[in-house]
Amino acid sequence: MSSEEDYFDDLDCDLADEINEEKQNIRAQKVTIVSDQPEQYNPFEILPKIINLFKKLTYQSTDGLSLSEISYILPKIADMKRIIQEEKLDFIKLLPSLNEIIPLIKKSIKLLHNFLILLYKERFPELSTLIPSPLQYSKVIILLEGEDWQKSEIDKLFPQLENIAHLSKEQVLVLTMSMRTSFKSKEPLNFQTRTQILETNTILENLWQIQADLEQYIASKISLIAPNMCFLVGSEVTAQLLAYAGGVLEFSRIPSCNIASIGKNKHLSHELHTLESGVRQEGYLFTTDLIQSFPVAIHKQMLRMLCAKVTLAARVDAGQRYDDKNTVLAQKWKAELLEKAKKLSEAPNIVDTKALPIPEDQPKKKRAGRKFRKYKEKFKLSHARQLQNRMEFGKQEQTILDSYGEEIGLGMSHSSLQKAVGAASDSRRSAGNQAKLTKVMKHRISEANQQADEYLMSLGDAEPSNIFLGVGQEHKKQRTKP
Repeated sequence: MSSEEDYFDDLDCDLADEINEEKQNIRAQKVTIVSDQPEQYNPFEILPKIINLFKKLTYQSTDGLSLSEISYILPKIADMKRIIQEEKLDFIKLLPSLNEIIPLIKKSIKLLHNFLILLYKERFPELSTLIPSPLQYSKVIILLEGEDWQKSEIDKLFPQLENIAHLSKEQVLVLTMSMRTSFKSKEPLNFQTRTQILETNTILENLWQIQADLEQYIASKISLIAPNMCFLVGSEVTAQLLAYAGGVLEFSRIPSCNIASIGKNKHLSHELHTLESGVRQEGYLFTTDLIQSFPVAIHKQMLRMLCAKVTLAARVDAGQRYDDKNTVLAQKWKAELLEKAKKLSEAPNIVDTKALPIPEDQPKKKRAGRKFRKYKEKFKLSHARQLQNRMEFGKQEQTILDSYGEEIGLGMSHSSLQKAVGAASDSRRSAGNQAKLTKVMKHRISEANQQADEYLMSLGDAEPSNIFLGVGQEHKKQRTKP
């Protein structure tokens, strides 16, 4: 009996152990099911927290930045990817938060870019001036630090820089030339700096990718809030412009003259990056079909007109309701742009060449004769002026100062030679440019001379005056005639 009791006791113990194991397995399955279920979250509560975290990051300085302060960005990037993958969310309610996040992401990318420059400038100081793009700068650092490149092996980097870092051939050429002189290949980075650079590169690339995903998500649904802008320039360009400004209302406040430069790439020199059309502001609007579908010669004028119309469309979209998809004004403005572009691209009209007029057969004006000689004598230089324009050889010229303090040369007008030939020159002096007296003036002068003579004769101690004697005598002769 004892053996049977022991057998049943052992059987009960085994059954109890099996039951306990089954209970533990059921509990473990419940725990795994609960852990695999998606957590209940509210995007409208998560987004403000993400915005606050990014704001705190943008307030940090580049010198005092550390990995502990930027390590929390990666989980937030995963949350943003999860939010934009949801299809049941209200885009209109979500848009203000997304528009606020995108500029903060750009500031964070710029901050991390400066942090990378600070960490890597000891090894390659000229890299930041050669590669202005943050993403390309990050990829170039990964390529340079991935292997131990020597100066003799720099040529092997050519295909990787073009395919992975997406550099142009000019950038690759300049970069390789700079590496031969300023890249410190024999001075590797320490372990801590290398770790910081690699982790910062990872965060920067993830931020760049989530920025592109957010812009693509907004572009797919942007026609709900900016129908007129979408009709003019397309949904993709509209999303880029609104993401830069932070919303339709904010974009409508930007002057039209500043819109063309939104989204342009940074260049070291504008002279090397100016197209045939003369356009320097190659921003988002420059890539639209309204500009690229027309000849290069009118790109500059089309860009100016398109900026003005996009500003008007943004103001219309900012003033109407979200459910209003009226695009009548955008259609009108687009038709005007197409018509103006058509007129600008047309060849100029052929102007008819006019024949020369028939020459008039008129007698030529006389340039000689007695009357013309008398006329020229009125403007002839006086004898004193002619002498003033001459200089005697070997002698110093006499000068005087006029009322303005300027020195005037007298020439031969006061020289000894002039005194010697003065009598002869006076006899040959012409009276063509002398003042001519009228008959009334001659009569008045003769009367004045007569009165002066009578006065002097009354005194008895003077002879009659000879002033204008010829004029007085001639007048007396005329008066004595019967």
